[in-house]
Amino acid sequence: MSLRQFTAAAILAFASLGRATKEVPAGIPTLGTDTVAGCFNALADMTLVATWKYNTQGWCSEQCRNKNKPVGATYSKACYCGTKLPNQKNLLNDSKCNEPCPGFGDQACAF
Repeated sequence: MSLRQFTAAAILAFASLGRATKEVPAGIPTLGTDTVAGCFNALADMTLVATWKYNTQGWCSEQCRNKNKPVGATYSKACYCGTKLPNQKNLLNDSKCNEPCPGFGDQACAF
């Protein structure tokens, strides 16, 4: 895997961002809630499940929920789903994930 950055979420979904495209600050995953976990340069056990030219964090979350996968990651038009977050050694500074999501430019979908 190349050194791409992925926006990963635990128990998925995502809050709306302000006007600037940026990564939502990471939070502590809480069962039953949607929490952004940070910007990573690895995918752990996540695999590509869908692509969409209007990808957003929320759309990817829905794809992962439909597959009963608690973790998702966005990368431009791609949506990855899995069962665990990447190792913390692969966590990057949020400033590394500032590429707008194709479907909602206020959200970061890495790149």
